[in-house]
Amino acid sequence: MARKDQPSAPRPAPAFQPPADPLRETLRRCQQLGEAAASDAGCLAAWAESRDRFLGRDRSEAR
Repeated sequence: MARKDQPSAPRPAPAFQPPADPLRETLRRCQQLGEAAASDAGCLAAWAESRDRFLGRDRSEAR
């Protein structure tokens, strides 16, 4: 039996969905390629961008 003076239970917050990151998706694809990724131009570019992000470099100063 529910009491009318008690508030209803709060709704759960929606799950956090981070924005889609194309670089992350590319890195996953490269991971799945295995050794073949070492000769894939897309993977080489993705690794370079990932390295630059990690080091905090701007794309214009990267090279």
